[in-house]
Amino acid sequence: MEKLRVYLIDDEAIILRGLETTYAWERMGVEIVGTSQNPREAMNEILEKKPDIIITDIRMKQMSGLDLICEVNSRSDKKYVWIVISAYRDFEYAQRACELGAFTYLLKPIEDIKLEKAIQDAAKIVLEKKQETKIHEDYERFIENNREAFEDYVSEKFSGEQTDRRRPTRECIKQATEYVQEHLQDEFLNIGIVAQAVYLNQVYFGRLFRRETGKSFKQYLLEERLKRAKILLKETDDTVVEICEKVGIPNPSYFTQQFKHQVGCLPTEYRKRYE
Repeated sequence: MEKLRVYLIDDEAIILRGLETTYAWERMGVEIVGTSQNPREAMNEILEKKPDIIITDIRMKQMSGLDLICEVNSRSDKKYVWIVISAYRDFEYAQRACELGAFTYLLKPIEDIKLEKAIQDAAKIVLEKKQETKIHEDYERFIENNREAFEDYVSEKFSGEQTDRRRPTRECIKQATEYVQEHLQDEFLNIGIVAQAVYLNQVYFGRLFRRETGKSFKQYLLEERLKRAKILLKETDDTVVEICEKVGIPNPSYFTQQFKHQVGCLPTEYRKRYE
């Protein structure tokens, strides 16, 4: 499991050192990616290193933890998970920290069990944010690919011209066929897997593939598997069973049937032609 990346800030050296060395960060699945006594200097490091969680003191000489949260949040699109620590039981500070988006507020000295609980809860938030980011990025790719294809379709439909707008569609099909060639030995390879690899809806990809190639994806995949089989029959001493596995058709009976239907002879007969 990927470790949580944590950054520590406290303007008192002894406390900062204690934060870094006293707690069982490794056991909590945490990697300390940076520490700082100066919140102003920490700001640039945070923006550069992009930690998952920031643990900061709230009362510091150069800049308060509250001001640090405001400043970092205003300068970054990343939504950091903030854990604020303080030696003071100050409700207003705690309330203000929460208003600024702090995840939780811990009092010094921090009990191991409370810190571990805060890290565990923060980890859930971090995971949710990462999943949301991935979904958003995948959606953006999906929209981009479909937008280009849609523009291509509209261009052809209403202008009647074959323009360079077809290029994104062709590139998408090219990527799909390259993916197929790299994974032919995978018996579970199918249109859904390939469509996902090029960030397109399966049904839409199937229509696009047929339009661009003149054949269904299923037909294309079988043909490519058999092409690879013909090469192996000519150039290797592999048995038919071994070749079946290498082209992603583990059933020799089905392979032989399809080979004869497509090529016009049995695999063994085809091999004899080139002996």
